[in-house]
Amino acid sequence: MKKENALLRKLQLKKVTEKKDHLLYDQRETLLERLPYRDERRAIGYIRDGDTKKLRAFLLGIAEKGVYVGNLSDDALRQEKYLAVSFITLASRAVIEGGLPEAEAYCLNDEIIQHVDQAKTVSEVRMIIYRAILKFTQRARENRRKGSITSGAVRICINYIDSHLHYKISLSSLSRACGLSASHLSRLFRRETGLSPTVYIRKRKLREARTLLQDVGLDSSAVANTLGFCSQSYFISCFKKEYGITPGEFARERK
Repeated sequence: MKKENALLRKLQLKKVTEKKDHLLYDQRETLLERLPYRDERRAIGYIRDGDTKKLRAFLLGIAEKGVYVGNLSDDALRQEKYLAVSFITLASRAVIEGGLPEAEAYCLNDEIIQHVDQAKTVSEVRMIIYRAILKFTQRARENRRKGSITSGAVRICINYIDSHLHYKISLSSLSRACGLSASHLSRLFRRETGLSPTVYIRKRKLREARTLLQDVGLDSSAVANTLGFCSQSYFISCFKKEYGITPGEFARERK
């Protein structure tokens, strides 16, 4: 927290232009340059690749020299919120490029922007931006640890699974979604993820179950029903096998 606050205190976002008309003329007159596009792409690359160390160093570097931005609003807080939405949108697209399921990236994007909308001060918005960018980068790093997905068909299937967690997902439905035969898809999916489609779906549903138990507050019966398990007892058995405790024990530990 101290390092975050120190970095944010150093960060200076200076407007390249102040007038509403002839913005390009004003920028050329002042000779002030915005963050170069190559530097923006470099930051996006760090987020996409999950490289938090290089991203922190990059953020520290631009905080030291200041960042020039456009005049989006005459109101300081609204200006900061507009910038936040731009930064967060870029970060969410970067992690999608890095292989994070689209549904997860978009939901995280929307959740963070809602926090930005509720922020009351410029410093609060900046803290949200900083933490959001790091969160996206960390999620990209976690995703890469699971293995690199290079096949478009497998990526389609992973996005399909992530979007349909509340429904029963069959190999045939995945096959239709990506346009491959079930046997070809199974071989390709296992090669790129290390898991069969069926095992991947079960593990992904169980990971979602933890969120529903901890953050949403559903009980094991409701979670089993929501995620399409054939019965509550089967869900409890799968959960315990995966995490070593029952859903009820998991929920109680996190209260």
